[in-house]
Amino acid sequence: MVNINECPDEVLEFIFGHLPPYQDLENCKLVCKRWHQIVHGVKRHTTINFHKSLGEYKLFWKPLNRANDVASPLNCPDSPPRRFSHASVVHDDSMYIFGGGSSTSTTFNDLWRFNLSKREWSRFQSVGRYPSPKACSTMVYHKEKLILFGGWRHPPSYPPYQSWRLFDELHVYDLKENRWSLMTPLEGPPPMTGHSATIHQNEMIVFGGHQQTATEMASSNQVWCLNLETFTWRQPAIAAPKPPARYGQFQINMDDTHLLILGGCGGPNNMFNDAWLLDMSSDTWSWKVVAIKNKKWAASHMWCNPACRVGSKLVILGPTTQTADFQMVRHQMPSASNLARQAVRNEPPVQNIPPNNHNPQPQAQPSPPSRLQIMEQANRRLQERQLINKNRSGEEQPTNQNASGSLRNDDAASRRQRNLQLRSREENHFLPQRFDEPLEERLGMAAFSVAEQSQAQGQGQQRRLEHLLRMEEKLLMRRPEPQPSDSTPSPKRVKRNCIGVYLADISQVLADEPELDWIAYKNFGMIPGAPERLICSSLVCGNCELIMFGGLRKQSVLNEAEMEVSNAVHFLTFPRHII
Repeated sequence: MVNINECPDEVLEFIFGHLPPYQDLENCKLVCKRWHQIVHGVKRHTTINFHKSLGEYKLFWKPLNRANDVASPLNCPDSPPRRFSHASVVHDDSMYIFGGGSSTSTTFNDLWRFNLSKREWSRFQSVGRYPSPKACSTMVYHKEKLILFGGWRHPPSYPPYQSWRLFDELHVYDLKENRWSLMTPLEGPPPMTGHSATIHQNEMIVFGGHQQTATEMASSNQVWCLNLETFTWRQPAIAAPKPPARYGQFQINMDDTHLLILGGCGGPNNMFNDAWLLDMSSDTWSWKVVAIKNKKWAASHMWCNPACRVGSKLVILGPTTQTADFQMVRHQMPSASNLARQAVRNEPPVQNIPPNNHNPQPQAQPSPPSRLQIMEQANRRLQERQLINKNRSGEEQPTNQNASGSLRNDDAASRRQRNLQLRSREENHFLPQRFDEPLEERLGMAAFSVAEQSQAQGQGQQRRLEHLLRMEEKLLMRRPEPQPSDSTPSPKRVKRNCIGVYLADISQVLADEPELDWIAYKNFGMIPGAPERLICSSLVCGNCELIMFGGLRKQSVLNEAEMEVSNAVHFLTFPRHII
């Protein structure tokens, strides 16, 4: 038996690289000094490879459990109920989820923890003053506490015709004591939802949102600061110009004195794709417009999709620019010889046919038969059908009509034979190439058609029978060969509205002339294994991976009675290299 310590460092580094980059990897550092150094190298290499793969779009989506996806009716009992517009935050090896809306026009007030190391869910059995059920609130982490503010909820079912409600509640959850506490400052911002919040030193900065004042409910561009030591609110002095009022925007912590605002929505058909930088280094704060480069690679709908910061890049989820995962099925069209062979094989045996010099006896054919022999078989079958039709109706018609009918049958058979030969051309196996015939032959056909119309008076029944024979012949010639049951072709096109990944370089946002550069995406922003597009989901950054949870299916927004909500967890990570 080989001891693991006998393996070289490269092998141990490869093994440790497949461990979850959280508590399990940290525990390996405690074994010995050698393992401590190897784990330190694994973390450094993993971080470098993750950032490199992110910039090159060499990523892939990995679901936690497909049974929890929106397309499946199954639901894991140990996971949170399906929800959207919830609040989420990540700390150490845990992701915390609070509240959100459901598919039944209700909201939650439960708090869940997802262990990123064990990939398991657990619900807190908390005590204290619980928050109200709500969605679209903000939750941030600060010194072993979760700060929850704002939100909204659906109107109550009774009494009817009530408006939806906004909240200005401020709750603090102590992770050590598992206790909720309601903070009641004397002054503070109005009830709001759709706002954004970040932590800067000992303050929580809140911007924008849809607010409810004494006179109206409208979007806002106000900035509020919460002191996390005394839990008091203040409104700083900010010089003009200011960004337009909005809600649903992205707010990114650049450093202790700067934050970035990107996107948002100002109302119906009023979506923003601009960027603003707030400078908080002086007593009077100021906004700066951030120049945006390469707008053609920018993400769209930056108000109902999540985003998070990964180093010097901003990762944004959104709709792709092209339909994903479509499959074109190329049906196999049989050739003319195969069609004729199939028609001869499917023809039932003909009985009670009198002898005729025009019907040659069948001869032994080589395998496979030649094209000429196949056409002769098809011609013989057509003549046999004409004889059957003649025997059925010949006794009822006069002699002169029999003579004219025999002439017409011979001419019709010659025309059908010519059509079969035209169908067998390699340029087009199905359409007769009448335009390739000589001019004299086309004129002869037209003259024959005129003569045939003059002689066909009183023979309507015979024409109808021949027309049915020609239609039946066309159907038999166009009938494809039967396909085996295990090779049934799939639909021509299978559409999926997948989630796209977009990147923005924010390394120059803090320069004298702030700039935000959109990075050119690959494959229209589609990543292998991408789930179907969901809006109002959450996205957080773990250790060298991104975690997306929940959301609402885009196609079901217009029909509230059939809302499809998800509680699936998806990881966006990079492929591991094999030694």
